[in-house]
Amino acid sequence: MAGWIDIHGPITADSVYVEGSLAARDVGITLPAVTPTTADYTAMGTLSLPVWSNLEAMQVTISQRGINQGLRAMLGGKAKEIEVRWLQEVLGSDGNSKKQGCKAFLRVVPMGIPGLGLEMGSPSDNDVVFAVLRYRLIIDGVEAWLIDRLNQKLVIGGVDYYSQVASFL
Repeated sequence: MAGWIDIHGPITADSVYVEGSLAARDVGITLPAVTPTTADYTAMGTLSLPVWSNLEAMQVTISQRGINQGLRAMLGGKAKEIEVRWLQEVLGSDGNSKKQGCKAFLRVVPMGIPGLGLEMGSPSDNDVVFAVLRYRLIIDGVEAWLIDRLNQKLVIGGVDYYSQVASFL
């Protein structure tokens, strides 16, 4: 018999903090994909497997509504600390819904200034793209992963995938 797994529903709220100050609320956010590079092996032809000690570039996109001081705070040529908080609905085995808090802590560098969309009678939606140097995700108070490229940390689910490499260097 299979056990119960909570059913995660919609995101009900989110906020973005830049250098500790609120910059945006209820925006679209695409957190980074973490993709290892691959290595090819000869095994009945070619076998490509991930190499977790080397990662592809990571980016985060924040879709900021409006041209305001929050947008301004996200931009510039220096690294920034960004914290993203969100709340999601979770349905438990008893049929009751509860709220689950999540946080992403990111050290980022803005990739440029977005083109500002202006259309009479419509809000201005602007995608700000960042290169990611550090990415830590907390789900309901538990660390899911920590990727810190400059300090060579790659911890996923409590397993350190870079420590063996670091021990040889």
